[in-house]
Amino acid sequence: MTTTTTLPLDRIHTDPRLQVRSMASLSSREREAKGLRLGAQHSRLVNCIEAGGTLDPIQVIDNGGVYLVVDGHHRLEAYADAFPLDNPDVPVEILPWSYAEALGKGHLINASHGEGLSLKEKSPAALRACVYSDREIKAKELVATQGCGQSVAAKVTRAAKILRQEAGIEHGDSPDAIDEKVGQWLEDLPREYRNAEGRLSFKLDSHGFPPYLFILQRRPVKEFKSDAATVERLAKRMEGMLDEEGADTFRAALKKVARASRRDLHITVHRIPMQEPAQEDDGAEEF
Repeated sequence: MTTTTTLPLDRIHTDPRLQVRSMASLSSREREAKGLRLGAQHSRLVNCIEAGGTLDPIQVIDNGGVYLVVDGHHRLEAYADAFPLDNPDVPVEILPWSYAEALGKGHLINASHGEGLSLKEKSPAALRACVYSDREIKAKELVATQGCGQSVAAKVTRAAKILRQEAGIEHGDSPDAIDEKVGQWLEDLPREYRNAEGRLSFKLDSHGFPPYLFILQRRPVKEFKSDAATVERLAKRMEGMLDEEGADTFRAALKKVARASRRDLHITVHRIPMQEPAQEDDGAEEF
């Protein structure tokens, strides 16, 4: 349930991952033009506040007592500039979302206040929401919330599914774990997608995510992974499973895989007991 109230200005904070807008996806000319419009919007907001006017409530989430902006970053900046020496109470709407839910609902934020999102900004925001979300976001949902066409929505959702699969993103992964896996996915891209200096030959958005069209148009990452890299990654994952689940559970999982694939894995898991250090014999003779 959404709660409308007020909060002191210094209790409201921003988090880069919750900023839907991504200027990195725009060309230099588009960034310059949008920057001018955002500057003019900022001045109007500050003037409205200083004249005693009211702004729409800033939408926030309560992240363990820290209030993070979901929608209203520019309004927060305007309040800060209008009251540089004061700490006024400002109207907010506290959304009943967790941090992870807020990331997965980024497609719901259309930034309709003032300068809206361009189509080039909507698709990266939708892709990130689909990747972060703990449920599958359908194309028709993006059409309804983003105002994009059915074709673009279908491509974005398909790209998100591919990225989640290839990066090994699982339901329940934390936002930090997802960012780490996306970063590793980018690191695993073959040399052909890098320039002479070794940098990626395509633009990442402001949050380090690749364009949805790149995900769809290049060959899958797994085609380029060497056997050694694959074995190393599987070994690390298996070591973690053994530590977390225990030898008995791990052995049962291996047996299930063997039965499903009709293969005899010939693997035995032993638990090696820790040996107590031998006690020194004070009466032992010296040689």
